[in-house]
Amino acid sequence: ECDWSSDVCSSDLIHYLTSPDTSWLWGWTADLFGSQELRLYPGVLATGLAVVALATGAGATTWTYAAVAALAVELSFGVNGWLFPWLVARAPQLQGLRAAARISIVGYCALSVLAATGFERRRERLRLPRHAWLVAVGIGLLVDYGVTRPRMVPIPGDVPDVYRFIGQLPSGVLAEFPMPEPDSLP
Repeated sequence: ECDWSSDVCSSDLIHYLTSPDTSWLWGWTADLFGSQELRLYPGVLATGLAVVALATGAGATTWTYAAVAALAVELSFGVNGWLFPWLVARAPQLQGLRAAARISIVGYCALSVLAATGFERRRERLRLPRHAWLVAVGIGLLVDYGVTRPRMVPIPGDVPDVYRFIGQLPSGVLAEFPMPEPDSLP
């Protein structure tokens, strides 16, 4: 179970090399360094394009995104880092954060902007048509992030009759009644 004061859901740098087990290329890393909460692989191609952005005349905006990404990674270390424990000591409200590793999502947002910047700078340098470069990088991203179908595991116990009946129906849309009102929560 995760909680802010435990290192169970606080990452380390090695967790950024760990991919979900459904990854085509990197699934073999899934069980090397921790639980599912700690599989934080950002992608080789996206990271490479971000490095291109930083290495090719980065301005203040690019460095700001790099700083946001670095800050998010440091915060994702949770109790394994230095900034998160310092912040929690000064703002106890942050104890409500269950899994510090999820702060990596902010870093991925910054990484995506850096990758897009690197994409454009590399395309300009190679003088490639935008659509050709987009297709090439798109294929690279599909390979890097490609996943297989998730494994389904049976849940022990009795299956209610309604689910057995639904399981025998052909594929299609399933609606559950009564439906909630459109302007309110169910």
